[in-house]
Amino acid sequence: DEEIAVSFNGQEIYRNYFVLFDRLVKVGSTDVALLLGGEGGNACAPSTLIITQPEGSVDAKVDVVGADCGSPPAAVGADEILFVPYLVPGAKAKVEGWTPDGGIEIKGEISFLPKEGSTWANLEPEKADHPNVLLDNAEVYAAAQELVGDRFSELITVLGVAGAPEIIDGNYIAAPGCQAHACGVANGFLGLDLDKKTVFAATKY
Repeated sequence: DEEIAVSFNGQEIYRNYFVLFDRLVKVGSTDVALLLGGEGGNACAPSTLIITQPEGSVDAKVDVVGADCGSPPAAVGADEILFVPYLVPGAKAKVEGWTPDGGIEIKGEISFLPKEGSTWANLEPEKADHPNVLLDNAEVYAAAQELVGDRFSELITVLGVAGAPEIIDGNYIAAPGCQAHACGVANGFLGLDLDKKTVFAATKY
């Protein structure tokens, strides 16, 4: 059936089209196996499987982070594992954590913030490899939000797939992009006039 099965002591504990062994770690005094699993393809990132063997048990315990559409990479600490999402401009997300005793818990919520103290004067477009990098600048970010208002998240979505912004005549920045899995149908554009400190934006569906 082209699926991959994961077994522990002869018992199947997980099955899916994509399964990858990540690593073995120790959290506190607990040995943990980390695996990645999912449906495959690029619509969603894989989930993280946290596999342990409770003391006195012959069976494995499997906790799944990101079962709905993938998890951030696991950041392993001495006493817990944290899953901190990558945030695009304007986004907020919950941070999950795992401990041997508590299992998976919500640790808090984080929100995107541009770089403190960044201005048009210290913008470095030549170092940007994606339009989102331009929006790490606080003044550019504020100008873009003011321009598009409640359609800001829409703009970010249609800039999701993009390359490095183009610098034109040393003064203009052109940053086209498109929505993941919908390029040619859902397209976006972010433009900057460095001299006039002006932002331009467009979306097309």
